[in-house]
Amino acid sequence: MLLGRSCGGEEIRGPFTLIRHDADTARRALDGVSVDPAGELPYVEHVVRFLEETGVTGVLR
Repeated sequence: MLLGRSCGGEEIRGPFTLIRHDADTARRALDGVSVDPAGELPYVEHVVRFLEETGVTGVLR
């Protein structure tokens, strides 16, 4: 589990690469879940963008 400052934990220190295998399974499981106020950005993509902003490369496979 990654806890970042926005989650009340320690700062995530990049750079590193996080590989998410079976990303399509995660997308299906979280279909309809969004933390985007407009509801346009799916949860999985939001997490990848958040990680990239902190210096982490997110690879979805």
